[in-house]
Amino acid sequence: MATEIAARITRRIRQLPVLTERTLRHPAWMFENVRMIGYRRADRRRGFDLASYSAIVMDAERAVCEALGVDASAYAAAKAHFRAPDAEAGPEGSSWDASNGLQSLLNVCIRLLAPDRMVETGVARGYSTAVALMTMHDLARGQLFSVELPRVLGDGQAAVGSVVPDALKSRWTLKLGPSRTTLPLILREASPIDIFLHDSDHTYASQTFEYRTAWPHIRSGGLLLSDDVANPALMDFAREVGVQPRLIGEVAHGAAIGMLVKP
Repeated sequence: MATEIAARITRRIRQLPVLTERTLRHPAWMFENVRMIGYRRADRRRGFDLASYSAIVMDAERAVCEALGVDASAYAAAKAHFRAPDAEAGPEGSSWDASNGLQSLLNVCIRLLAPDRMVETGVARGYSTAVALMTMHDLARGQLFSVELPRVLGDGQAAVGSVVPDALKSRWTLKLGPSRTTLPLILREASPIDIFLHDSDHTYASQTFEYRTAWPHIRSGGLLLSDDVANPALMDFAREVGVQPRLIGEVAHGAAIGMLVKP
């Protein structure tokens, strides 16, 4: 343990020049990263048990079929055309990459809804971004707008969107900066939207802000998707707007992907 602590301290000391440079260049990024530390502490005090919501936890097929009013054959056909970028090796980023389950769900929802405009928060190396753009390319339809707050520290960080093929970037608009200031701007540019995906800071405060900000811009029949539902923000917001939430996953995993359909 002592060796690990010493190594962590040494690593942080080596990172100080980078931290100083990025703070001076992007003070808002640093401020938001510090703010999120407080959000995470508040979530730990709040606590969360997915088992409390077991009645609305289900598999992806059931959630999509119920939410979008399609049958199992339509779901299977959409899922069968799933394409994703090759995995990119690297010491940093794997824990920030979109899960296979989220990538598959995103592909299915885009194929079934054929969106004109989609907004996502959280890009990292860009796996969900690439899946969305590949699916839109197959449909010959759609534009994706993304918001990302780069981390101010981290060894070996890959560039934002590093796995996104250059050939697909004509359909992509990327804005870097805090969601709190950048998301409202990009929503005004993209509105109305067909799909909103939250995949950035997974805390109650950040999720609630993004849900409330995006919801007025989602068209009737459109989707709000949220990765890593590990606090009650989505369920509280669903009650606030009077819609039925669906959670995709397994109770034993402790977190789920959330889905709301706008009436």
